[in-house]
Amino acid sequence: MGGIAKKTAGILTLIPLFFYGIFSGFSPSTQRAFIMTTFFMISFLGEKEKSPLNTLALAAVVILIIDSTALFSISFQLSFAALLFIIIGFSLLGFSFSGVHRVPKKKLLRMIITAALVTFFAGLGTFPLIAHYFNLISYVQILSNLLLVPLMGFVCLPLGFLALVFLPLYPVMAEILVTLCQAIIFFCITYIQFLTSFKLSWSRIIAFDPLVVILVYLFLAALCLYIFRQKKLGLVLMGIAVLAGSFSFTIGLKTKLFPKKMTITILDVGQGNSALIQTFEGKNILVDGGGFSDRSSFDIGRYVVGPFLWSQKILSLDAVILTHPESDHMNGLLYIIENFKVKLLVKNTDARSTRTYEDLMRLCNEKKIRIWHPSHGDATLGFHRTFLCFFNNTGPYRQNLNNNSLVFQIRFNKFSMLFPGDILKDREIALAGQQDLNLKSGLLLSPHHGSLTSSNKIFLDKVNPESVIVSCGFGNQYGFPHPDVLERYQNRGYKVVRTDINGAVTISSDGIVYNILTHKGE
Repeated sequence: MGGIAKKTAGILTLIPLFFYGIFSGFSPSTQRAFIMTTFFMISFLGEKEKSPLNTLALAAVVILIIDSTALFSISFQLSFAALLFIIIGFSLLGFSFSGVHRVPKKKLLRMIITAALVTFFAGLGTFPLIAHYFNLISYVQILSNLLLVPLMGFVCLPLGFLALVFLPLYPVMAEILVTLCQAIIFFCITYIQFLTSFKLSWSRIIAFDPLVVILVYLFLAALCLYIFRQKKLGLVLMGIAVLAGSFSFTIGLKTKLFPKKMTITILDVGQGNSALIQTFEGKNILVDGGGFSDRSSFDIGRYVVGPFLWSQKILSLDAVILTHPESDHMNGLLYIIENFKVKLLVKNTDARSTRTYEDLMRLCNEKKIRIWHPSHGDATLGFHRTFLCFFNNTGPYRQNLNNNSLVFQIRFNKFSMLFPGDILKDREIALAGQQDLNLKSGLLLSPHHGSLTSSNKIFLDKVNPESVIVSCGFGNQYGFPHPDVLERYQNRGYKVVRTDINGAVTISSDGIVYNILTHKGE
């Protein structure tokens, strides 16, 4: 009778899951959860629960037949990696899949240990993917899941179903249940915030590229084989993983510390500016961080600039340059200052009363980041063979945020590129009028995103670039770059590359010649 009762209970669990799927609109993740649960229940009814790997594989095949693109879904990869490692982990420990053997006899302690092990194995299985996609590692996942999973899965979710049932007949009771669910969710959020408030609760790491992800899983597979008494094969695979990983790490470290060229990447941050300079000496310099005027909008620093830096294996920046404190150049830097080690902030003397600027200065003070103002006169930031030359900022436009932008030229042997910020016509003319100032540059970042108020003919005569990069947002409300400015560039024979059309722009140079490559390969 006990077996029949368990099988009946197993079948009945599919009913609320099915209704939950209908209620949630049967999103792809819900469909996958329903299919996996159904197959595991079928294996349980057929008394095949001792072959969970076969069941998991069959569920994966069915899901991929229904939607082959699911293989590239982050949620698909994470859910199957977690389940796979939970199954293998319990097998390694000698547990049956139900987790009853070799577990302490006290029921509560047994449940706690089992839940902790499930969380540990799931975290181990998803760690390489999380490092690849999200660039972080959590050290409190067991503490969080031991409380959050039971509360959300076994308390909050059933209460939500009950609220739906009571809603047509007893709306007052439904309201009470929904209020209780809200209180539980609020408690869970507060608990998460408490755990993550500690400095050692999580940390950012460099992005794992696909090869590293494969090698980590290969190493873990070799370790499993070794424990399962397939020692020879396990040692061979482990040796391959270690050797390949060491070779990849050595090559990557050599490239990072001793690059053979300088690289400048103009990021596609929409209507704004952000660029990463990676010098011949292996120094990393971020110029502006993009951003929207409303901080509650899409965070460019968090979702564009930060992930790009991690993809380049960058955790530390030798310098961050803020050309001027306007939102489309500054707001994205707040996330960067918070999550990366920054040695130097270069900015002009302008200060603003905005919350973003004040938070930026507060973070610099808390993190003891040195601030340098080169705007009082010509100044140079040198890295052996690479130099960033800042040009003097004087004139009647002193209080204009755009005109007061830091203007600097990067020089590497015969290569040069001018970063003029958002300067306007009068600042351009003032710079061009300084006889001792060498503005001649092979590349020019278009002033003020290609605005008609900039790119004056006198200024262009003095810079005389071969190529112009325009950083602007697709279909932006300002109409940048202005058609007259583009025509001006075209008449002068400049090669024009735009982030709104071509995506991110990467410029590489050995100090003599340079090459321009866009994200779209044009």
